[in-house]
Amino acid sequence: IDRSRHKDHALREFLDLFNHRWLSLFYRAWEKHDYPSAFQTARGLGEEDTLTRILWCLLGLGTPGLRGRLRLDEQSLLHYSGLLADSKPRESSLASILGEWFQVPVRVEQFQGTWMTIPEEEQTRMRQVPLGGHSNNRLGYDCVAGARVWDVENRFRLQLGPLTASEFKSYSPLGERLFALQTLTRTYIGPQLEFDVQVLLKRDEVPGTILGRAEQPGCLGWNTWLGNWPHAHDAADAVFEAHDADTLRSGIRRA
Repeated sequence: IDRSRHKDHALREFLDLFNHRWLSLFYRAWEKHDYPSAFQTARGLGEEDTLTRILWCLLGLGTPGLRGRLRLDEQSLLHYSGLLADSKPRESSLASILGEWFQVPVRVEQFQGTWMTIPEEEQTRMRQVPLGGHSNNRLGYDCVAGARVWDVENRFRLQLGPLTASEFKSYSPLGERLFALQTLTRTYIGPQLEFDVQVLLKRDEVPGTILGRAEQPGCLGWNTWLGNWPHAHDAADAVFEAHDADTLRSGIRRA
């Protein structure tokens, strides 16, 4: 105090060197473990904070060269990184991700049966095959009658809705959301499972089928229903294959 009275601030400024260093270290320690602050600071500098880099790695998109390929808002995927990083896809997790992402009711129906074609070279044969080949004709082991088998383990169904007419249209094969739904689902489950999408339409939104109506062209199997309206139940007839959206979009681009 006596030095300050004589305007001698040398000691105070000397001690401030240590105070500044301590404060900066305290701040860095706080910011390191306060993830929102670290995220905002890094975004302001045009960089990525440590936690964001870790989350990208959990998603399998740890390097910038892997990003920008999903045609989704990949930044939003960080919110679901804990679920998407799970090595074993779960029904409840998939329904939670899709329901929150698209803001529609989503159910996952497992064990949807489908016929699987057996490649010709793997079908059961009675004749001998060259050394090293396989005829798959051992009863009780690998013998299968026919060229296809009924399988219920590798396919499931996504049930959406019931939805309004405008929402229903966006999830048709020509809508934008079916493609996004397919992409997000495939990102979570990987390539090993097949699925289709059943879109429920609210019963009071089911349109009447009138031929020649230009403002609402009918597509058989997609948005046409026979009978009088209003309907007694929600329409559950529209089932779209997951690859329909991608195939149709590719065809439109080529045209």
